Amino acid sequence: MADTRYPDAPALFWTGSLARGGGTDRSDIDLVVLFDRLDHAWRESFLAEGRLCEVFVHDLDSLDLFFRKDASRGLPILMDMVIRSISLRPGPLARAARLCAERRLAEGPRPWSAEELERSRFIAGDLLEDLRGATDPREIRVLGATLYQIAVDHLRRSRNRWSARGKHVVRLLRDEEGATGAAMLDGFDRLFVEADPRPVIGVVERIYAPCGGPLVEWRSDAPPHRPS
Repeated sequence: MADTRYPDAPALFWTGSLARGGGTDRSDIDLVVLFDRLDHAWRESFLAEGRLCEVFVHDLDSLDLFFRKDASRGLPILMDMVIRSISLRPGPLARAARLCAERRLAEGPRPWSAEELERSRFIAGDLLEDLRGATDPREIRVLGATLYQIAVDHLRRSRNRWSARGKHVVRLLRDEEGATGAAMLDGFDRLFVEADPRPVIGVVERIYAPCGGPLVEWRSDAPPHRPS
């Protein structure tokens, strides 16, 4: 497929679960395709021989631009795709892309500002108050689903570490966060299965404790009005 669709691309990375030998019959084919120079980068999805393909097309400049955007969000998505990949067309461009990804990953994410840290504390505090008062199992599960990503981002970003999204959250908690990660996974399992929020409330309070705990009192000022 890549040979017919991107015959002139000097670098091509096969990445994702299939490339790492852990895919299923529903897994996507994930590719990062590099050209020497493009007018603009793009992403496209299409079916090839019955399997969905997700393709990210860049040159080296746009690739590094997206690496820096990912660093601002604290999510090393594209860096990880390039680093943990099989290079199907080795050469100078492929080597330069991988070195760039490794350098940006080692630099770490953009640190959270004091305002971002305080906002995270308030959002968590508000959700925890709702969970403490919730009695409807469906409301408890929706609140838990909202809190899950907020707590993961705080756990990681408050310590200047990369965060994650989707299924990668589970792998990050399991593989990198030890007892805290296990407590989060077990606590949210119990919340979703039994609608019991108590373990989640406990572990989230522990996660936020080093920063002063969740907030319920907070103020955020909007920008000044523009003169009419």
